[in-house]
Amino acid sequence: MKPAIIALDLDLTLVNVFPGWEKMCGLWADTLYLPVATVIERGSKFWNTQGLIYTPELHRDALLQREVVTGEAEIADIADIDSAMETFYKWLADGHAVYDDVPDFIAWADACEMVEGTGIISFGQPEFQTRKLNSLPAPSSGFDPITFTNFSGRKARKLIFLHGRSRPIIFVDDNPSEHEPAMAYHNVRRVQILRDPDAVPSGFAQWHIRSLMEIHDLMPQLLAG
Repeated sequence: MKPAIIALDLDLTLVNVFPGWEKMCGLWADTLYLPVATVIERGSKFWNTQGLIYTPELHRDALLQREVVTGEAEIADIADIDSAMETFYKWLADGHAVYDDVPDFIAWADACEMVEGTGIISFGQPEFQTRKLNSLPAPSSGFDPITFTNFSGRKARKLIFLHGRSRPIIFVDDNPSEHEPAMAYHNVRRVQILRDPDAVPSGFAQWHIRSLMEIHDLMPQLLAG
């Protein structure tokens, strides 16, 4: 059996930006005298509509466009909004979004003879996703750069294109909608990570884990399929 490729989702697998993001939204709400729910809603639309992918800059511009049009935003408000965004980016760069098990996992995968390479595959706006990638512990050369997909639900297809059908690909993602299409590829081992204690395991995944370090003990099963 060939050594495996481990392909990891980024958001809610390696990093969780939401604590810092929610704080930023709260600061924006205070500055513009808006309910926090309104600020969140104006950003959330970019996740699902218009073919756009979320970034804090898009979110900020959507808020300011609405408030400038109504005459309710002032120059000082704009400076405060930008300051809150930079504070969020600093929080992210300092590694506060990285899950606790990630450094040990990266070190283990990098040294494991059963693993040929480890990398990240992500659906998201490249610049924002790269900021998240850069917050991770620095691995050695065995850790591949991030790979982007343009459409949600196409990660397994991209992995097959990159690595072929002849080696095990251990695909770790929290999202069931990525595991369902992955069922079409026999060499893709579908591992769902459940970071939320209340998350319900998906039937589309073959294995379910709470920590990345569980992969160590699962390797014989993962390699065998």
